[in-house]
Amino acid sequence: TTGQMETAISRVYALYGTVLQDSFYSTVNRDALDTLEIPAGSTIAGSLYGIMDLANQQVADLIRETSDSSPAAGSAQEKIKILYDNIIDMDARNAAGITPIEDDLKAIDSIRSVSGLDDVILLEGTVSALSILANFSLTVDPQDSGSYMTVFLPASASLAKEIYSGQSETQKNAYLKYITTLLTLCGEEKEKAEADAQAFFDFEKQIADASLSVADQYDLSKVYNIYSLDQLKSLFSAVDLQTVFDRTELKDDSRILVQDVGKMTQVARM
Repeated sequence: TTGQMETAISRVYALYGTVLQDSFYSTVNRDALDTLEIPAGSTIAGSLYGIMDLANQQVADLIRETSDSSPAAGSAQEKIKILYDNIIDMDARNAAGITPIEDDLKAIDSIRSVSGLDDVILLEGTVSALSILANFSLTVDPQDSGSYMTVFLPASASLAKEIYSGQSETQKNAYLKYITTLLTLCGEEKEKAEADAQAFFDFEKQIADASLSVADQYDLSKVYNIYSLDQLKSLFSAVDLQTVFDRTELKDDSRILVQDVGKMTQVARM
């Protein structure tokens, strides 16, 4: 097949086509690369991946051993067992339906404005629902790997940019069906769920259209943009960014990294 031929050509080039002085990594690791085996079911291999596989196996063995035992009440092992049993008990979760998240759904229904997001905490996973649209975090400084800096995280599109531009109707339709299914499971009628799913897709499309391409995301000159909190607040006039920032308990509001100015500006307009 074409795929097999491409694999063969790639392997021949990797074996004979590398000029030693042009590839430090390939030269230093030649013996390891020549003898490396990709484990069954994996698509990649290497020293770090081997360590990760070993750690994952150790965790799986620990969970299996704990779930088959009768741990003492209140112990860490009992918590692991309870979580594991809950995760695999699909019948109980299906029977419970939306009951466990009814309060969150009611909170979402009560929101009438962007400012209203600030007063809602969703699924105990957000400081406020507003952080879904605009949030702050820490990241390694791209120009100094020995230090951290504050990074601003505006809302992002869930899918690749190409899907929103119509290059894959199959993936687009699958995504719309997925959102529609979630909304119907949360109690919406199918017709309204379909309309809301399309509205959400259109919302994300605007963000995707304004976002950097994959290639540009690796261009430091385009992803290293420094703003102050005051500058960001002037862009997001309808959002209380000061409260969002304060709740993160971060300190430096004078140098905030913005990795995609186009995307940030579009989210601010919306």
